[in-house]
Parts: sequence; structure tokens; C-alpha cells
Amino acid sequence: LIGAPCFLIRFSGCNLRCSWCDSKFSSWFDRDFDVVHWQTLFGELAKVPGWVSYTGGEPLWRRESELRALAALILAVKVLKRPQKMETSGTVDPPDWFPSEDFFWSIAPKTAGMGVGTFLDPELLQHILTSHASPDRAHIKFVVGSRPENDTTQQDFAAIKSVLCAVPAIAEQKYLVVFQPEGFAKDAEEYLTRARLLVEAVCRDHELMATPNWRVLPQWHVRRRLLGPRCLH
Repeated sequence: LIGAPCFLIRFSGCNLRCSWCDSKFSSWFDRDFDVVHWQTLFGELAKVPGWVSYTGGEPLWRRESELRALAALILAVKVLKRPQKMETSGTVDPPDWFPSEDFFWSIAPKTAGMGVGTFLDPELLQHILTSHASPDRAHIKFVVGSRPENDTTQQDFAAIKSVLCAVPAIAEQKYLVVFQPEGFAKDAEEYLTRARLLVEAVCRDHELMATPNWRVLPQWHVRRRLLGPRCLH
């Protein structure tokens, strides 16, 4: 979705506490938020084109009343024939009535080395991939830490391999696997250098290279923050 216009809806609160979280202001402070009716959001997003992205925090970590409001918004956006994306850690199983087939799943599994909280449940992720998502409307995203002062590439690779092994649907159904450099960098040059080094590291790892469908991509919102508005011209 890099370069595509997108209306971003950020949900406050998350069931995880990842050490490199770039949205602690909303994810970690789930009592500091504004309540907005879904019809108000719909009125705003209807004014602009492009994707509608639900992110957080964890968008699916909600009370039933909030989930039903989110479901109503998803169905309203569907009528506009706008593409939609749900950014989730894959730690919450949506209820049967939730419109799980009406958006693209961007699933970012987390492992215990990334912080504290509720982390990967392989059986749950396998269930989500086989019951809610499908390879044509989902990808699996792994963030890899590669800061010079705290390079966790090899530890993260080991954790990623454990996920790929524990969740067979990823390889069997050839889900797209995306590796992304961690977003903290002093400038664009450092971040893009990390992306290049990550490509080289994956290419040197025969097990990851054997993953049927993978690529390395930068985080678009991080690139925009580093480069400024000119990157949109």
C-alpha cells in the first residue's frame, strides 16, 4: 500500500506493550481518548478517496458495543466500494458476526522478545488465517530491530522462524510475508540503510529465503516522518 492515498483511523488501547511501539501515545494510554461516532468518521472519510485503514493500538481489542460500531463502519465503507485494511497483531479472534471478509488483513505477530503482554498464540493465528483471512487479502508482517546500538536482527529472525514453523498456514497457503525495519532512526538515510541491510540479512538466511512469498518493505508512515511532506509530491 506504499504510495496509496489512505484515511487512517487510529484506535486507542492495546493488549500488547511492544518495546519499539511508535504509537505509545494511543496504544499505551487507553483511557486518554476521544469518543467519535462511526457515522461522524464515515462522513469525514467519504470526502476523500483511497484506502481506509484501521489501526491502533489493537482495533479488534474492543468491547462488543465498540466492535459493532466498527462493523457498521466497515459495512458502510463497503457500500462506497473503498478498499479497507485492518492492522492487527493476530491476538484477537473476531466474533462470527464481524465482517472479516470485507477488508485486507495486515497481521503483525509479536513475540515475547518484543516487550511484555499477551503475545503469539499459534493456534489462534492459524485459526484466523484459515477461518477469517485468505492469501489474496492478507499479509503477515514482521518488524525487525536493526538499530546500531541495539541490533536484534538475529534474535528477531529466530522468533520469526518459530512463528513460521508454528503456524503452517503461512507457508502452505503462501501468504505474503513482509519484513520491515524498526521505525526508529535519526534520518531517512539511516532508515533506508537499515532496509538495505535487512534485505541482505534475509538473503543470507537460507531458511527465510525458502519462505514461498516474502519481501522487505519500509514503513510508509515512518518514511514520511523522516523525509517530510515532500515525499508525497
